Amino acid sequence: MRAPTADVVAESVSKCFQVHGRTIQALSDVSLRLEPGSFVSIVGRSGCGKSTLLRILCGLAKPTSGTVSVGGQPVAAPPRQMRYLFQDYAQSLLPWKTVEANIEFGARHPCTPEGAAGPAARRAVVERSLQTIELTHTAKRYPWELSGGMQQRVAIGRLLASDPQILLMDEPFSAVDALSRANLQDVVLRLWEELRLTVVLVTHDIDEAVYLSERVIVVNATGNGIDADVAIDLPRPRAQVETRELPAYLDLRRRLLRLVLD
Repeated sequence: MRAPTADVVAESVSKCFQVHGRTIQALSDVSLRLEPGSFVSIVGRSGCGKSTLLRILCGLAKPTSGTVSVGGQPVAAPPRQMRYLFQDYAQSLLPWKTVEANIEFGARHPCTPEGAAGPAARRAVVERSLQTIELTHTAKRYPWELSGGMQQRVAIGRLLASDPQILLMDEPFSAVDALSRANLQDVVLRLWEELRLTVVLVTHDIDEAVYLSERVIVVNATGNGIDADVAIDLPRPRAQVETRELPAYLDLRRRLLRLVLD
């Protein structure tokens, strides 16, 4: 895995939609900078434009005004070094392919400009990804034979096989049960710590944002700019029980809840 080299910058980004002849302002004048190798969560009330902002950052949607750049280069289409993890894992995986074949799909479409590696190199990437997401024993099974949490692990493994520098995640754990969610949080946290990806997470879960992140960005309830950019200065490595019992964790959680709810 390459060391991250590209920062992500949004400057005065706004987005309007036309709905039944009416103009709907989804975002207005949002600016932020994401440092290489950082883990940043974006939170805010439902409908404030969090997912819209994420799609603009990765080139899946164009801003009405403002600019986005990755590594100093304007984003006009999805950047090669960036990957997007969707909430609906069942729709993102290829159900007619086995777990290992789904992951190999990522290796066949790498983020590196050199293009896909040969069969032996791809096989090594698949095996390494399976070990990383702890699903080696499911390699020959199909996604529909796995639990929701395991399917989302496969989606993560496929992304890793493509060797991204930047990972964007839109509510990736909201469709799984609480224990699977905690497990997936720790999988992503471990991968970030080992690989130093730049990670941007959109979530409604304030606890999740505090537990995982270095920074939490609070989008205004109406999408009109950013209300707060809060540093999460908690010790690492983090643990589901011990970290969440820290007074500093509880203080940060309380502060962010007030910012979102007020």
